Amino acid sequence: MCVTGTSDLQDLERATTKVLQRISVEPADKIVLHKVLTFCETARSYSQIWHEIRSFPEMTTALQPPQVLLKWLVQSGGIEQIAAEEQEPAWRTTPAGRNVVRIENPSNWLAQLLAREPIYKEIHLQVLQACVAPKTKGEIESMLRGIRVVDNSKVHASFFIEALERAGGLEWDEKWRTTQAGKNFIH
Repeated sequence: MCVTGTSDLQDLERATTKVLQRISVEPADKIVLHKVLTFCETARSYSQIWHEIRSFPEMTTALQPPQVLLKWLVQSGGIEQIAAEEQEPAWRTTPAGRNVVRIENPSNWLAQLLAREPIYKEIHLQVLQACVAPKTKGEIESMLRGIRVVDNSKVHASFFIEALERAGGLEWDEKWRTTQAGKNFIH
């Protein structure tokens, strides 16, 4: 009985690794792929998934259409098609996909960013806090002017914006705004 449990756990770990590898080779789409895995924890129709993906702010600059993103997650084992209760097939996140949602999430990405760049920790947090009320790049630049560590290192606002966007803390929607994950992180 223990052997079977160990084998099942190893299978889940392998499947989780496969999904994580797929996401890691698509850094520009990491946040969208994570959101799709989260959205599909409840079984969804293709049209529901398509409309949800199209609603993501990240899709305004995406290089891949929703069907490609879903295909990547299916091929990697993060999402599976299940028997249709209605006319349209349904899709849901697999156990490996749910594991990825737990392991790889914006809160972890933000914590890793702050740990990787401790000298800029307070500035990252300040930008997240400021963008709860959406800000332009110029407004963020003005806010950072006069901060010694920024002025001394000649780091520009775009450095903080890009890092926070990649970590899932900021998103572009006509202005830079703090995501729900970013708001949760600062509180």
